[in-house]
Amino acid sequence: MFYDVVKTDGLKKKLLEFITELNFLDEKENLYFEATMKTLSNVGLFHSSEVTEGGVKVIRKLLDLPKDKIFPAVDLYRIFLLHPNSAEAYNQSDNGSEYFAILNAILENSNSPKAAHMLALRCYSNMFKQQSSHFAVMRRRERIMASVSPFLYSEDKNVR
Repeated sequence: MFYDVVKTDGLKKKLLEFITELNFLDEKENLYFEATMKTLSNVGLFHSSEVTEGGVKVIRKLLDLPKDKIFPAVDLYRIFLLHPNSAEAYNQSDNGSEYFAILNAILENSNSPKAAHMLALRCYSNMFKQQSSHFAVMRRRERIMASVSPFLYSEDKNVR
């Protein structure tokens, strides 16, 4: 199961609000942000489109937003994980370790907004879309399960 609903208008608006408020991106990064949002808003062209290296760097930088403002960046990353270019981060020698660290930190921080928790879980689900990220998840499955397990429930609502 993938979380493949792509609605970028509200997401873009919220990210631009935070970017402006915090003066988070420079002029060149803003251009990459706009181009990346345009690419990711058109799922039908994922097979023939590309998220540039500059766009990937902007997505990564947005994941450094303060915890109370991170949820739209995590949602953007969730969408990016559906794009074939996302696999490149998991083909590197570190197999995307910084992304795992970010998602685990969100899940393990009780002060992270609940929306960020939910979106981090959805990111893990979407990592199964591309073969290289799927492989990277499987390599880190024990660590990931330690972060994810507090959010899993059995059918018996009294058991967590």
